[in-house]
Amino acid sequence: MNREKRRAGMIVVGLAVVIFGGFVYYSNTNMRASADAHRIAADMSNLRAAVFAYYSETGSWPRAVAEVQNNEISRVGIDTEGLSVVNDDGALFVKYDGAETALIPERGNRVAAELAALRSEDRLYAEPTKNPAAAPDYAGGTSVYMLIKTKDYNPNSQF
Repeated sequence: MNREKRRAGMIVVGLAVVIFGGFVYYSNTNMRASADAHRIAADMSNLRAAVFAYYSETGSWPRAVAEVQNNEISRVGIDTEGLSVVNDDGALFVKYDGAETALIPERGNRVAAELAALRSEDRLYAEPTKNPAAAPDYAGGTSVYMLIKTKDYNPNSQF
């Protein structure tokens, strides 16, 4: 009888360890995905600010991230892998194309799902948009866009 109680106790303890381990793994995975999404959004925002600094210094908009990085004033201290500057008929965007966003959230990509949750706060889009008033629409996918400037942007206008 004593042996059966001990065995039952070991089973309960084993199940508790497995359940707790699963919880810790799931929490850690979600925290890592959230951190990755926030890093991507911050890197995009930093590059966006660097593009404005580049424009302020040179009077022209960069055609590539390398132009921003090669300028003393606008150089950013971030890893720009996966980032690019996209000119869509005069509207400029920062584009992120990286491994973290390779799958849409419905297929299990937690980073893309976290980026989708940040879309309103960081104005993230799935495609370039010419309408600056368009609601951010990133809901997943391989590319994320952040608006830098619209086609008719006037740097001398008052906000």
